[in-house]
Amino acid sequence: MFAEFRYMDGAQAGESRVVPNDFATVGRHPSSDVPFDPDKALQVSVRHAAVFKQGGSFLVRDLGSSNGTFLNGKRVRGDQPLEPGDVLQLGPTGPKIEFRIVSTTPPATRGPIAPVPRTEPVLLAEDDGIPPPALPAPEETEERVAALVQRRTAPWKWLAVGVLVAALGAGGFLVRRSYRQKEESEVERQALLARVDVLLARLERTKSSVPVIDSTLRRAKADLGSLRKSVAGGDLSSEALDTLAKNVTQVTERHEPVLTAAQFNPEQAAGEAAKAVTVVVAQFKSGAVLSGSGFAARNRGDTAWIVTNRHLIEDSSGARPIELAIVFNYTGQAFRASVAAVHDSADLALLVTRIRGGVPTVAGIADPTAGKPVAMLGFPFGLDSLGNWRETGAGATTSIGTVVGVGPDQLDVDGYGTHGSSGSPLFASGGTVVGVVFGGVAGVDRKLVAVPARRIRELLNR
Repeated sequence: MFAEFRYMDGAQAGESRVVPNDFATVGRHPSSDVPFDPDKALQVSVRHAAVFKQGGSFLVRDLGSSNGTFLNGKRVRGDQPLEPGDVLQLGPTGPKIEFRIVSTTPPATRGPIAPVPRTEPVLLAEDDGIPPPALPAPEETEERVAALVQRRTAPWKWLAVGVLVAALGAGGFLVRRSYRQKEESEVERQALLARVDVLLARLERTKSSVPVIDSTLRRAKADLGSLRKSVAGGDLSSEALDTLAKNVTQVTERHEPVLTAAQFNPEQAAGEAAKAVTVVVAQFKSGAVLSGSGFAARNRGDTAWIVTNRHLIEDSSGARPIELAIVFNYTGQAFRASVAAVHDSADLALLVTRIRGGVPTVAGIADPTAGKPVAMLGFPFGLDSLGNWRETGAGATTSIGTVVGVGPDQLDVDGYGTHGSSGSPLFASGGTVVGVVFGGVAGVDRKLVAVPARRIRELLNR
């Protein structure tokens, strides 16, 4: 959901503006998300107020404006919650905007107001057009000479006065400009503090049972805490504020996927599709046994098709297994299977089995999205780690990952310390599969690689 603001008066009355992010600034500054005409909205400060999302709610905060911010007629002090239909007034008699909430972000009906050019005071050039008086004749008296001297020097005295007045005016302009710059810097500092506080509040509320994610969240809080001290440190130049703002953005972008993963429930994401996950066991003529994971992608009558890795059903010489079996998650019965097809280039294989009554399948195959969390279900150590599975039933290991890179042939996944399992499906919300794990990255204990959904669909459509 996004914040929408409708201008209630002035030249912009009736126009609306949707802010497509979690933090919106309101003021006369041209870069404000909700801008006002700097020449007409005189009660509105350069950066007057901020509206931001915290949890599932929106809050308003006054950013140290000269005339205050009013919510439904009452002055805003601290952070105040907003409800759709609330009216914000900038100054006791200033312009009003109505707050709304929308689920989409239509294009704004009015672009940002262009800044009004400011002109520097121009010092008038010295007037040299006054002709000098004629030279006195020898017979002029001493009084006439004195009068002549006075006439010649008088214009220069007035010019000196003009120059002095102009200099004082220029000095006053510079003082006012310096004051405005400090005022704008202070407003920007307050807005940056609000951004940091919003993210810190999210981090404080977020906990995770995954040790790597939990430690990453703690590091994020420490990083932001240091940045907040720097922002709150006092008088800062515009350059220093810009640098701090970039640092805050970088920290936010770096830790946003971790925040999302910490709030992700892998069991809920997989849902009933978890029953479609299988153990795959292949025995070769040489006596070698390979095991990993797979999942039922399709089912028609008593026939089911299982997706797994090609390297689990082919040995180093390319030979196929002499025995191939699968065991479904939560069950204690093995079923024979055979190889139906292999992908030409991707590390994928399609197995077929016949089970009376059919089998559970995944909800579908969907394309992945970078930055989104996934649930990884599989059997990292095959049957060896299942104990007495014939009596207790096979139990897949569930873990969290985040898709950090999407390519045509490979997904990069942050596994947050998990070893992963060959053939494990990656579930997005709703039980759809977005990829199949086929290995890890050497020397990187958190990085897994997977085959993307498009290659799975190619295999199933053969």
